[in-house]
Amino acid sequence: VNIRLGAAYLSMLRTEFRANKDLYLGAYNMGSRNVRRMLSVKASPQVYAQKTIKHYSRIYIEFLADGEKSALVQRSYASI
Repeated sequence: VNIRLGAAYLSMLRTEFRANKDLYLGAYNMGSRNVRRMLSVKASPQVYAQKTIKHYSRIYIEFLADGEKSALVQRSYASI
């Protein structure tokens, strides 16, 4: 149940922030109101989202067997 609710909430945020991953991931972790507040004063939650994606990618790659690493995962990890 928790995974479904989290996925639904993330989907709602993705729609709200027009699929901007930095914004909707930031909103998922910091709250939608806080992200909107940061945007209103020209601050950016992107640093937080970029760090989250970087750590997720590192952990994800470590758990994959060498033969299962996809080019997409390798490219997204290398671009961070």
